[in-house]
Amino acid sequence: MGFTPLERLVQFILTGVAYLEDIPAVRAVEVAFNQEGLVMDWAVDFLDAEAWTANLNGFTDFMDTLLHKMHIDKCVFLSGDVHYSFTTCGFYTSSNGYTGQQKKLSCLQLTSSSLRNIPSDEQKKVLNIIQQDTNPKTSISNWWRFYASQWRMEHTLLPCTANSQKVIETCNLGQLYFIDGQPSRHVLHVLGSEVVYLLPSLGSVPE
Repeated sequence: MGFTPLERLVQFILTGVAYLEDIPAVRAVEVAFNQEGLVMDWAVDFLDAEAWTANLNGFTDFMDTLLHKMHIDKCVFLSGDVHYSFTTCGFYTSSNGYTGQQKKLSCLQLTSSSLRNIPSDEQKKVLNIIQQDTNPKTSISNWWRFYASQWRMEHTLLPCTANSQKVIETCNLGQLYFIDGQPSRHVLHVLGSEVVYLLPSLGSVPE
């Protein structure tokens, strides 16, 4: 779902690169050397931009399919990352382009990390900032669009129960526990120990 702790930074940089590449002189040089999109391709590769923020059209198409076509209003996304693990809760709202009806999808994203690709020094600096953030909430929207085409996503990084750590850099395997059919705990098994995240009810995901 793209609930990555680094998405704010990645989105900001990619937006700047898009503006840079839209400058006529830059575009002309790329065309002259038959290298259209070279700067953006470099930025995506350098930033390891795999989050949905690098493809917002695909993201909103996917979420709108769940919300407006499949009529799903609660969803748990199980995902993985080679750098770090985290747990988030959030919601996505959007308006149906034909009727203007606004609907809300409440979400949990549980990310484990079964591979070990140590974060770079730059990534570690950002992760340290995230760990210290007392309000680890991220939101993104297309507020500038006409009401019937607007969407908004907001999500919050959850702290683990032991030490309130939000992002885990150690290799782990994730496990999801249920109570009465509802997700209750996201447990990361880390070298003989456990990192536990308590999950809010999908019916009470805060706005």
